[in-house]
Amino acid sequence: MLDWVWPNIQTQYDARRAAIRGAWAAFLVSFCTALITYLHVTGKLKILPQLNASAYIDAVLFLVIGIGISKMSRIAALAGFVLYVIEQYYMFQTRHKPAWAGAVLVLLFAGAFRGTLKYHRLNKENEKKPFSLSDWLRRSLLPLAVLISVIAGLTVLSNLQGTRHRFPRIEIPLQKYLNPKFFGKAAPVESTGIRVFYLKSGKTIQGRVIFEDKDYYTVEVFGGRHEIVVKEDIVQEAERV
Repeated sequence: MLDWVWPNIQTQYDARRAAIRGAWAAFLVSFCTALITYLHVTGKLKILPQLNASAYIDAVLFLVIGIGISKMSRIAALAGFVLYVIEQYYMFQTRHKPAWAGAVLVLLFAGAFRGTLKYHRLNKENEKKPFSLSDWLRRSLLPLAVLISVIAGLTVLSNLQGTRHRFPRIEIPLQKYLNPKFFGKAAPVESTGIRVFYLKSGKTIQGRVIFEDKDYYTVEVFGGRHEIVVKEDIVQEAERV
């Protein structure tokens, strides 16, 4: 069992076998992520309140990473290991108990990275292949694609954390270009139902008010989380249009 999750890599066969296990781990993560996201979005399963359809991007990332690892890409193996460790850390920070399955998958990704490193080291020692334009393009473009995938995955994680995010949020100024006035046509402004509360503590909360009484509001913010806003703490409030 120990050799299966942390193999002794001596030959190219051992290296490829360790990498293939990591690739199957990536495919498993991709499938489970897509399945849980589908069940959550359709309302059949509620596990993570902050989960939404953007988690499908995560499933696609691990699918791409799995394909890269199966091609013995060191960048893909490293990206899979780093991205999965970051996701497990995020799960732990959101008070979800770590599972043994997660630890096993971390070891499989680490083994895949070790396997790809050893495979290319042995391959370089055994023979020197002639220059191939297709191989050069594959080696040059795949790291770029994996890097973009990791950045996209980190963006999804930061968005899932709502207002108390740990990762830097990447803001794309789409509102300017989605405004009809930008194209020379004016359109009537419609209310979105989203209200913005500026609190005495300096915190800003925006979302849809789902309950109100004389003392507080219950606000549904991004990701489906609920925030309690005490009316005495409000400095200013406005409605976003």
